[in-house]
Amino acid sequence: MSSRSLQLAIGLAAVLVGVPARAAAPPEPDLEMWSQVLIDANLDARAKGLRLALDLQLRRMNAPLQYIKDPSGAVAETRQNPNTVAIVRPAIGYMWAKWGGLFLGYAWQPDFFDDRAVARVKNVDEHRIYTQLNLRWQREGRFDLGARSRLEHRIRSHGPGSDDIVDGEPQHKGLDRWAHRFRQQIRFAVHFKRDAPWQLIVWDEFFFHLNRTAFTTERGFDQNRAFVGIGYDTKPVRVEVGYINQYVRRFHDPDQLNHVFALNFIIKIGHGKHAAHPPAVAPATAR
Repeated sequence: MSSRSLQLAIGLAAVLVGVPARAAAPPEPDLEMWSQVLIDANLDARAKGLRLALDLQLRRMNAPLQYIKDPSGAVAETRQNPNTVAIVRPAIGYMWAKWGGLFLGYAWQPDFFDDRAVARVKNVDEHRIYTQLNLRWQREGRFDLGARSRLEHRIRSHGPGSDDIVDGEPQHKGLDRWAHRFRQQIRFAVHFKRDAPWQLIVWDEFFFHLNRTAFTTERGFDQNRAFVGIGYDTKPVRVEVGYINQYVRRFHDPDQLNHVFALNFIIKIGHGKHAAHPPAVAPATAR
């Protein structure tokens, strides 16, 4: 392929995914740890009916890097930026059948940076309202295929994108304070043997920004998360452990490529033999 054809192909791909064509820069890598406890309560003895969920997460990371600039404004060095993200995400939903349900939820997501010098500007308090559609196909005892579609409406009461005043200017910079984002996850699990507790789990989740904000977001592709791991399902409790590859698009700095160790506990209450798909089956959100 000629260099001209290659440039055209890259440009077309950039348009299709909403990423502006720009000089390629290696993404910033990071090693991270995400943990989750999800409580999924079925309020009806049948497979359908009201559902309640409470998703609790902690994420430990060093990204994004901190850029140290010299008096001329050029980047002199970069430093790791250790921080901890917490997520508290309750939801209520209705399963109209074993294969489908609709949920409404709220999420509070604070982000705490270790370095006090940057915490005043970078610490975040984010609040989200979201709606979610769950679909599921299951072959009893062996295969489980699920789809989760989520529409999020995000606002920050502190940090970038909020109305906090830093150096005399609000952090929202005159842009929309609400960030709207669509997420689509496809999840597949297969038991090693029929009705056995051990299973292989694979899922992928694609994120898409719907508007421009000072979070910072631009319309188009946001990030992708791909997971592969092992699950042990005793019906009342499922434990999942595995690896998440997270690619995050950024707009003023190099993109991020995060390597995440994930450990999840899903506690199912009132399901009995109808162990329907929980509202959230893998670490989901924040950045």
